[in-house]
Amino acid sequence: EIVAKKVDANLVHEAAIGKIAGEQLIKLKTLGLTDKEAEECANYLSGYPEVIYVEPDQIIEGGGLVRANIGESTDPYWGYTATHATEYAKDLARRGKKQNIIVAVIDSGIDYSHELFSGRLFKGKDIYDNDSKAQDDNGHGTHVSGTIVMCTENLNVKIMPIRVFNKSGGRDHTTSRSMIVVALDYAIDNGANVINMSFGGSSEKCHWEDETINKAIKKGIV
Repeated sequence: EIVAKKVDANLVHEAAIGKIAGEQLIKLKTLGLTDKEAEECANYLSGYPEVIYVEPDQIIEGGGLVRANIGESTDPYWGYTATHATEYAKDLARRGKKQNIIVAVIDSGIDYSHELFSGRLFKGKDIYDNDSKAQDDNGHGTHVSGTIVMCTENLNVKIMPIRVFNKSGGRDHTTSRSMIVVALDYAIDNGANVINMSFGGSSEKCHWEDETINKAIKKGIV
């Protein structure tokens, strides 16, 4: 797929090859095209004076879970104990860190049934399936959110779970740059103070993503 930023609302109609994915963005489906044809398509769009940039919608791979060797331990929170997370939380509490903090976790979602998250969630969103419940079907997002919660025990910190990845299963656990940007916009617009993204992907520059991250920085979001 290709993402193009534009200022002309009629451009997508004139190009006749895509659908609008935002007020000033068009996301063009290039499935079935060869690399050369996709490049020609991008060059064609770049020729419009109204077009600011055209770039590929890169694939992002989600994080995986690795089971540690914990010996005979049956403690479900072994990892938090081993990393002294609760001691860190107590230290923050002693320092008087009591401000309300919303941490947006852009990942595979969260396990809403887990007791650890009772009273600790705020305005979740499933960007991938476009609904309000970011249910985790992989475990990585729950792992990340759980780490944050355990490190902030008895503090005013809540998780905003945002699901962007598809179902679990090796390299199938993926998303796209465009979906990440939609998630970033959701976090910015809904009061996140911190945004966590624990995944990898292409190191190629993404103008759209850079613009959104800079918007978050200007709002004082970490």
